[in-house]
Amino acid sequence: MKKWLYVLLGLIVVSAFVGCSKPRAKETVEEVESSPVAEEVSAPIDVATEAEVSNQNVEIITVTPEGWSPVEGSLIPVQYVKNTASYMIKEEGFRGATLDEVVEEALTAYKNAFDNLQLVGEVEPITIDGIEARKLTFTCEMSQMEMKFLFVYLFVEGKVYAITFGDLAETFDELSADYETILGQIEFD
Repeated sequence: MKKWLYVLLGLIVVSAFVGCSKPRAKETVEEVESSPVAEEVSAPIDVATEAEVSNQNVEIITVTPEGWSPVEGSLIPVQYVKNTASYMIKEEGFRGATLDEVVEEALTAYKNAFDNLQLVGEVEPITIDGIEARKLTFTCEMSQMEMKFLFVYLFVEGKVYAITFGDLAETFDELSADYETILGQIEFD
């Protein structure tokens, strides 16, 4: 249980760090009050759960394999956990004009934030819901634990989104089938 809490805390820190890595424009009180509120709706689908989330006029639909639970009270529009693993989908503040620029910007941020960061393989071009994306996997040390992450970056309506999977390095690969199922079922409307 203690490891799970450290992993979850680490993933939230990663998300916050990346989200805060670039300055954002100031928002007025009216803009904040009129912004859409994230909404999660769960309904059984065989051995999966469907979640629909409204995030700044982008609807994100995911089908989650059995055993993944939504993180209650999360400020991240899509965030689920299973044992010590976590996945989330959120808008990022990167400013790159291309996916390759976004990946370089992200890697620079991660190299500055984590110890012993090592890419696993090459950055791969993939497609999510018919949208060109980039997938990268890396290991690093966080809070004296060996971690492994898979990040997918894509542009949706001109905004950068990240799909993130993270777990302890020793157990990350056990859920690779789940990661592929989730990536294959994500829809952005």
